[in-house]
Amino acid sequence: MVGYAASLREKRIAATALFASYVVMAFPDGIGVMSARFGLDGYASTLLFLWFAILPIAAGKLCGRMGGRLAVAISLASALPAFALLWRGTPQSAVVALGFALAGISNVLLQTTVPVWAAEMFGAARLSGLLTAGLFVKTVMAIGLPYAVFALAQVGDWRHVFVALFIATAASICLVWRSGIGIDAARAVRGGSVSIGSIFTVLKDRPTLLAAIAFAVAIVADVAFNLSVPSAVPGRFDGGDMEIGLAYAVLFGVKLPVMLVGSMLFARKGVLPFLLPALLVAAAGACAMLLAGEFAAYLCGVALFAFGYANIYGFVYGVAAPRHPGAMPGVSALLTMSIAGGALASPLVRVLAPCGARSTESLVFALTVALLGLFASIRRRI
Repeated sequence: MVGYAASLREKRIAATALFASYVVMAFPDGIGVMSARFGLDGYASTLLFLWFAILPIAAGKLCGRMGGRLAVAISLASALPAFALLWRGTPQSAVVALGFALAGISNVLLQTTVPVWAAEMFGAARLSGLLTAGLFVKTVMAIGLPYAVFALAQVGDWRHVFVALFIATAASICLVWRSGIGIDAARAVRGGSVSIGSIFTVLKDRPTLLAAIAFAVAIVADVAFNLSVPSAVPGRFDGGDMEIGLAYAVLFGVKLPVMLVGSMLFARKGVLPFLLPALLVAAAGACAMLLAGEFAAYLCGVALFAFGYANIYGFVYGVAAPRHPGAMPGVSALLTMSIAGGALASPLVRVLAPCGARSTESLVFALTVALLGLFASIRRRI
């Protein structure tokens, strides 16, 4: 990809705008608590993640036609009506369902366009570290979402959390607009046309194919775990809102420093040395959650699971992006399509529910072992 010679000021504003975009992308991390409040715990994640199978190629084309900056601005703007609808909607209503659907569309667009713009501005070699730093910002936001919902529910209308998200989105759009990267950046990506054919061309590279599959498996496992917490903690350990909040705090609290350290390590050494150790820790955590008889043991499993899964996003981009430096829109579209796997989480959880209280934890453990095998295969081929 031909880079655009952005000034230091433009790069600083662009980096701030990218990180602000990850604040908006934190919304799905609160899906478990929010969907339960709306009475859509069996369907909200499907409404959010289904679009990842449909829209990434269109988002890649958007980047190819107008450049990453404007594509990111449009992606952010599409979240504004979603948060407005969720703020005003009532439980189990068509308005709320439409709000979740629009939020899913915006998230797909952001997941595809933000990496493209980051590659335009900073180059594919620095992409993994930059995106991992973005996830660090996203996790800071995600830590507060469940607590914000619980706190607002005690003092008034918990849906005011959507007002805050609306304001954050509007501020992000302003930052993107001020970054000043215009037509030259747009020309830099027009050579990377995105189509179904270009996606299949990228998939011919076996490590990239395995990375895309691994990303899909990881998303299913992560979403399934997030959906399981509001039911597993009360059902298995007689916990309430405080214990549920503590489980989420451990999850994101561990991910936070691990992603921060990972962003620095990936920039220096790449991702390959860390693939297998991280997934071995994740498998140990999933096993501990499955077998735990006490809440403290469950929290230890959550911490290990969080440690292993913290840098999955950086891992897959760190494997795929350097192998296709001239086709970043296609790589981003492919990996974003993999996130569609999250739509399978709710149906799988519902199907396995009659199998017992630990059925979701069993699913998470099996998927983590499969993910370990996929990363081992990637490691052997590179």
